[in-house]
Amino acid sequence: MNFRGELVGMKACSPAIEWVQGRTEEQAWAECERPDWMIWLAARRGVRLELLVEAAIRCAQRVGTDVDWNTWADRWLSGVDRSAQSAAAMSERGWTLVELLWTDSPLVERRVSQTIYRAAAWAANAALAAAGEEETRRVMAGEASWAAAAEAAEVAEATKLSSLGADIVRNTIGYPFKAN
Repeated sequence: MNFRGELVGMKACSPAIEWVQGRTEEQAWAECERPDWMIWLAARRGVRLELLVEAAIRCAQRVGTDVDWNTWADRWLSGVDRSAQSAAAMSERGWTLVELLWTDSPLVERRVSQTIYRAAAWAANAALAAAGEEETRRVMAGEASWAAAAEAAEVAEATKLSSLGADIVRNTIGYPFKAN
């Protein structure tokens, strides 16, 4: 079966299936500019959970501006603090900032800023899930990593940095995939 057929079988989104056309998996990985699609695939290929979370945090950090969240991200990435407590606090911070921006910003600024903080919140959710119970951590962290990358990609597209998220994922996860 070709890669496109595999994606259909894995129930990938229609835009990703259409984009792949006749590409091999290796070609698609090298050419893709959608970090959310890349994390989705890597999760289904069994890439280590910590790499998925790292990629999500790096994508969100690339577009994020909140000093406290970026400090937490640096501490998570360096291994200094991967506690569920700090991840939960940063997730809550991200979602709180999204809500505050809803009422306090002009529409265009609000949309980009909210998306930045949704990316941050989802990345922290991924770290929180990764610190959780073994049964749920893979699915929850994988999905939250995908969501963080999707939000960061939306910001990157709006700010003309679209390929950066994909490059971050490529550099963090690598190819061919190394499963757990």
